[in-house]
Amino acid sequence: MQHILIIGAATVLFLCVIAIGAHLLRGRVRLANRLLLILGVFVLAVKVIQYIYYAAIGQPKIPAEFSTLTCVAFALVVFCDKKKVAYPFVTYAAFMSGLIFNLMLFIGQDTFIEARPSELWLLLNVFVHDALFLGSIIMMGNFKLSIKTSWQIVICVVVFVGWAFIAQYALKAEETIYTVNMFNGTLFDNVFAKDYPGLTEKSAYLPVYIVCLVVCLALSYVVLFALNQLIYKHDRSLENEYYLDKEDYQ
Repeated sequence: MQHILIIGAATVLFLCVIAIGAHLLRGRVRLANRLLLILGVFVLAVKVIQYIYYAAIGQPKIPAEFSTLTCVAFALVVFCDKKKVAYPFVTYAAFMSGLIFNLMLFIGQDTFIEARPSELWLLLNVFVHDALFLGSIIMMGNFKLSIKTSWQIVICVVVFVGWAFIAQYALKAEETIYTVNMFNGTLFDNVFAKDYPGLTEKSAYLPVYIVCLVVCLALSYVVLFALNQLIYKHDRSLENEYYLDKEDYQ
């Protein structure tokens, strides 16, 4: 029952995040920039506090999760106001971090809810991932992403995922790194074990899983730019101040 309440509250919050980001803040660039700064401070502060806590209790962790790295990148980008340089990637990374986390609250309760040390820890993670998702929606609604700079999405995803594997296997990180589990096919072990026992042990599972994962990542790339086209609102009064690729508006 407690898990149902947590999921229900997280769902309501997630829907509110979408409504706020997509409707109330699109085209309001100055307000969007201020809110992005607030979100950047929040997600970075929470992650710093969490890792200080881990160190204080004698269980230091390596910051290797995709969403953790996204929090740092998101905060640095909005602090430095490097829109054209890095907004495509942080928009994509924040969008995927928030979306996947909220999906896993439904389909992977054993992985994402019961594995948390406390309800407070879980709620903090809900707030952080929803903040990232809100940030991505605000970016898509106020800044036009260009296909010319989209190459950085692929490169940065490879770097972030690569670092997760290095932390897990080269640095021997003791904690569970969900990013690694997603790419080695074990993230959904708990999900499949209930309804399809033994599925992940079959030889055909991993190749099929990898193909499906690649297809989903490719579709997410398309969805990002499609959403940007759908919810982006152009305010010509701010054209010289805020657009990512000014040549797009000549």
